[in-house]
Amino acid sequence: MLGAPLIHELPFFLIAVCSTTLIGFYFGFVQRIKSHYFILLDNLIISILVGIFFCYLLTALAYTFKNKIIKYGIYSIIFILNFFDYFLAGNFQANIGAEAFRLLAETNYNEASEFISIFASSPGTIKAIIKTIILIVLFLGFQLTYKHFKKLKSFRCYSITCSSIASFIVIIGIYYCGYFSYIFKFNTTEEILDFNYIYHFKDPFSRTFLACKTLDIAGNEIDTAIETSRNISSTSTEQKSPLNIVVVIGESFNKWHSPIYGYPLNTTPHMLQEYNYGNLIAFDDVSAPSGTTNLSIKNIFSCNSISHKEQWFNHPIFTCLFKKAGWNVYLWDNQQVIDKGTSFSFALNSFLFAPAIMDVAYTDVNKICYDYDEDLIRSFHKKCTGSKNLVIFHLNGQHARSKDRYPKQAMFEHFTSDSIKRNESYLTEKKKTLIAQYDNATLYNDFVISQIFKKFNNSNSIVIYFSDHGDEIYDYRDKYLRHLSEDLSQGMIKYILKVPFFVWVSPKYKEQNPDVIDALKLAKGKKYETDNLCHMLFSIGHISTNEYKQDRDVLSPNYKQTKRYTYKATELCPIE
Repeated sequence: MLGAPLIHELPFFLIAVCSTTLIGFYFGFVQRIKSHYFILLDNLIISILVGIFFCYLLTALAYTFKNKIIKYGIYSIIFILNFFDYFLAGNFQANIGAEAFRLLAETNYNEASEFISIFASSPGTIKAIIKTIILIVLFLGFQLTYKHFKKLKSFRCYSITCSSIASFIVIIGIYYCGYFSYIFKFNTTEEILDFNYIYHFKDPFSRTFLACKTLDIAGNEIDTAIETSRNISSTSTEQKSPLNIVVVIGESFNKWHSPIYGYPLNTTPHMLQEYNYGNLIAFDDVSAPSGTTNLSIKNIFSCNSISHKEQWFNHPIFTCLFKKAGWNVYLWDNQQVIDKGTSFSFALNSFLFAPAIMDVAYTDVNKICYDYDEDLIRSFHKKCTGSKNLVIFHLNGQHARSKDRYPKQAMFEHFTSDSIKRNESYLTEKKKTLIAQYDNATLYNDFVISQIFKKFNNSNSIVIYFSDHGDEIYDYRDKYLRHLSEDLSQGMIKYILKVPFFVWVSPKYKEQNPDVIDALKLAKGKKYETDNLCHMLFSIGHISTNEYKQDRDVLSPNYKQTKRYTYKATELCPIE
């Protein structure tokens, strides 16, 4: 009888549903709405129903076993899962997922001991314990009350209702759990991340299943990528004199919010000044391989080309080639902890910072991340004067919550809603404030870039800046950030995929490399993709490698402008 588990284990079922599905989804949903993320109502319903179905299965299991030890063990599953969710949320702003499982798998005994000593009495852990105790008390109280309810005459009518509800849960649950069958057909992390993004399951059962599958697929991809990067062919450099190539990867920079690309507000005064001095060359038409950081960065670091249908994990990352050629390679990444615990963070960081790739890819990486990007730049103390150095800064830039990306100082709170001189009907005061906050984040990002210019101004240096992707900031319609579940439109291509791309040169570099300056000026008007960056870097650094392709090097006279593509979800789509 399908209703029996609900009839006899109702307190457990309700506690399970509320604690693992409804409450979890409520906070996740509210958070996404506040962050202006898009989510479909039907996907919300599917996620809730799947969570309820898993809770029913666990309840049925508790009902089946009459042995009290086993039954209490099944009861404990809910409280243990909730404790770990509360613990991760309180200490790391994360949930049970692929990132948590990966860290657990990579932790040795000493690290575990240190971890326990640090977090055993942290505020987040204490809150997790209190919340779990409250949950247990509610369950026990409900159990006691329910025993009295079962003795009432109305209990028989209730039993019939339970059977109907259970039948509905089972039928609908089995149907929607069929969605999980798609996962077994996935071959790339992008496919499973896209699936997770759309349905956004909040119950720990679904998340555990998805995490295991994500780890399995990601492990295969990363193993392939690491093997490819560690087994690169002979690589050398013809660069004899000291040179600094600095790559700065921004975040969520909408190029149309820069005066260099025609924006009416001066959000980039330092870059505009260098542009007017002739030290900064701005490319006109550069596209990103994806509207997500995860896919963009992996394809930018790897020597593949999505326009040639090449997978990122089948090609080495360019930092390995520079390091093998004798260069110092530094990666200062301020996004190691941004959106920590999310599947997107896991998919990117587990690749860039895989232990097996660190020694062949970088000379050194930053150990600390910062609230503000200027502190990341300030923390870079390496001496880049007497050798060949490739320096990569990965910034937080104007990421999602743009008001949190700049210090609350008058010089960076320059723009207000009154600064936005637009009159579209959908632009409320609140939306104009969001635009102003984004422009302030862009102003701060410009200041950060100016600090990089200062750091390398007195050396032979070239700085290449671009963003991983852009964002919509109510530019042409009533939309904010990225709505990746929509069909690709020309507006999305313009504001999300067309990114700013600047090249700045120090006085010494400008004097010693007139040929490169001429090539840059010729290249600025060409169509280009950031996933072909490595070929431009190989050319500037005089790196001799089989991975170098002249027809993908925008500075080469043999460069060919091919049809450009981008990832729409997990499929490649042309953007022109």
